[in-house]
Amino acid sequence: MRHLLIAIVFAALTWNAPAARTADVATPAAASRAATRPAPASRAAPQTDEDDERAVQELLRAGRTSFAVAQVWYKKDMSDASDPHERDWRVRRIYDEYIARRCPEEFPALVLDDRGRVLMIDDGTEKRFIDRVVVRDATGKTWPAVRDRMLLRAPGIILKLPDAAARVLRPPAFVPFKSEGVRTRLLQAYLYPSDDQWHLRVVPLGAAVRFAAKGDDNLYFGYRGGGAGARVDLGMGHRLPAVLADATGRPVGCALTTFLDLDQAQCAWRYEDIRKGESISFSELDKLEAGVSQRLTASAHEVILTLRQSSTAVPAEPSAANPYLRSAGTAAGQEIKLYGVALGERDLLVPQVLDRKVAAQVDRISVELAGQRRTLRFVGAYKQFGAFLVRLEKGAFPSHVELAPKGQDLPQMQPFWTAVLGKRFGQTHVRLMTNRLIGKSRGYGGAFHDEPASNISGSALLVDFQGRLAGLNLSERIENEEERQLQMANRYLRPAEFRVFHVSEVRDALTAPARHLDDKIQVMARSQSKRRAWFGVEYVPITPDVAEQLKVEQATKDGKLGFLVNAVYDASPAGRLGVGVGDILLRLQVEGMAYPIDLAPMRGYGEEDFGGRWGVGMGMEGEEGEGFLMPTWKTRENFLTRALDAAGVGRKVTITLCRAETNQVRTVEYAIEKAPPDLESAARWKNLKLGLTVKDMTYEVRYALNLPRDAPGVVLAKVEQGSPTLVAKVFPFEIITRLDDKPLTSARQMRDRIAQARKDGRDTVRLTVLRLGRTRFADLTIEEYDPADDEGLDEE
Repeated sequence: MRHLLIAIVFAALTWNAPAARTADVATPAAASRAATRPAPASRAAPQTDEDDERAVQELLRAGRTSFAVAQVWYKKDMSDASDPHERDWRVRRIYDEYIARRCPEEFPALVLDDRGRVLMIDDGTEKRFIDRVVVRDATGKTWPAVRDRMLLRAPGIILKLPDAAARVLRPPAFVPFKSEGVRTRLLQAYLYPSDDQWHLRVVPLGAAVRFAAKGDDNLYFGYRGGGAGARVDLGMGHRLPAVLADATGRPVGCALTTFLDLDQAQCAWRYEDIRKGESISFSELDKLEAGVSQRLTASAHEVILTLRQSSTAVPAEPSAANPYLRSAGTAAGQEIKLYGVALGERDLLVPQVLDRKVAAQVDRISVELAGQRRTLRFVGAYKQFGAFLVRLEKGAFPSHVELAPKGQDLPQMQPFWTAVLGKRFGQTHVRLMTNRLIGKSRGYGGAFHDEPASNISGSALLVDFQGRLAGLNLSERIENEEERQLQMANRYLRPAEFRVFHVSEVRDALTAPARHLDDKIQVMARSQSKRRAWFGVEYVPITPDVAEQLKVEQATKDGKLGFLVNAVYDASPAGRLGVGVGDILLRLQVEGMAYPIDLAPMRGYGEEDFGGRWGVGMGMEGEEGEGFLMPTWKTRENFLTRALDAAGVGRKVTITLCRAETNQVRTVEYAIEKAPPDLESAARWKNLKLGLTVKDMTYEVRYALNLPRDAPGVVLAKVEQGSPTLVAKVFPFEIITRLDDKPLTSARQMRDRIAQARKDGRDTVRLTVLRLGRTRFADLTIEEYDPADDEGLDEE
């Protein structure tokens, strides 16, 4: 029984090709011999091992004279400043491995014909980095080359060599390919680098058929894994192109991918389809690129998110590693600049993820048009993918992108541009790079999506050669995204999974967005943005020692799980459901989620960071006065409220808890409710001249101070150093119960009374101050009060 092909046959020839050899080897071109070769018989006779050996040797002989090495020399882009934090790994690699080391990158190349045309892989390198290309044959002879044409049905480019090279370099003697059905046998010859040498290898390609109930007549050769295995990266780019030969060793085609099919549905590979197939010259491509770049630049705009003052966190700028706008610090009025593209006269798409908490901190959104800052209205963030839509309230955008026609998704192997929006030299700039879709990878839910040949920057646009928007490279959002983050070991950051979205997938979302938007992500008034969901309890994390003392080791997983309730607020959901002090909250099951959220101390963080007392940041920073007072109430920002906020008001949840006294586990169900205003979201009045910020009294403050519901007072939230308030010896977190012996019930009332006192010509007012259960008087000088400095009360 004869073998289909030798099981593991390969032959290798080492190229000892010094870079500086100059010997001229003159050999005539022989491409015309292809037409004189006899076509193979329709049914080949069984081959012997000797036949297989002769086929390999013939292919090796052809490879010795038809393969070459293309050296690509790179240069710095002097039109732009070097960025030490360059996010594009390809750019970093060019600078670090080649420009800095003053050496070329080398690729295999294959002589196509006797006209000086050489084929090499298209690795997507930007032309701005290419200094020159040199082709070297096996003898060490070198010739300058220019990039001539880009193939449209295979990831390759054609180099053009001078006439002198055309008289020396010999192409393989290609013959027409003849299919023998499932008996088709192919050999593949390719170059690969090893240390300072290149080796020539011949390997068999076994045929495969599609695994399906109803197969087809197509055959498949080679192998391609999903994801990065599909990419034209260093592993593939430095072994392609390859020569494909029939079972007798006669060349029939050129492989530019590691996976191909007989019908060329995956990629063109037959010789005539490579030599005479669809292509575009680089000069024509440059003209197209200039026009498309100009139109895209006119449609791209810088979007400015201005954030309001916050005692919590302010987001950082997005990056490829962290494309989410997430909390990173505190900065009043910080501006975050993003870039979007106009979809119509008024709508602007911003291809960045905007999460719920950051959206809640946005004070206003604007765009620069014709030298003026115009207001944008937040339309919404998309549920399916990481982008949001804003709308121009007045006027119109001067230009907008067109969507690719229906039914014209980018096909496999066809080149397109990826467009990255940004700013350069003070102007909006669009950076275009060629790429291709070359395979598929499995994503969320097991669905397969098109995979690009080269990595695409996060939030890039995919643009066809007509300048139309054909797709987007965006992070894929999933259902219950924020809740899932809380389930993970790293609870606050999930690596974004970017994928290519064809316009056909998002067309309806872009043109009729209403039903595609996430209603949990909203830009809203300050007081509403800080309102939280609640269950209505205070707690401390369980510990192994406490679990052992309460004999609840099993329910709490030896003290690794659970929040021990130490307070229940009046009129709260917990109170209505019979939850009491001493109960241990174990898990939170959100409706629609497969798994519950464990209520456990965050790994790497102390629960007191989010469930403990207010920090110095809310009060008088750096003050060494004797009157400084730490608050006795807990902030309502804790893990439980974060989980409830993530689920959303109105959603049904089930909480599993354990009663410590009886060690019985039970569940309670309720629809998530919005909490009453807490100190963070309470109405506030701030006056810089007086140096104070006061807030309405809230439920957690009354509970901590054991005050009745109708007890008067406002909370002094912050005191500025050197201010009249500090001179009056009134300190942060004290309660001002009366002004001029009249009860105070709100921050607005305090502002109104001080304003009236100043109108009446008074210079001071008397405050009644409550501190740790004791009251005292303080005289506040109001001579410097100016209503123009009032902040807070009109921001609702």
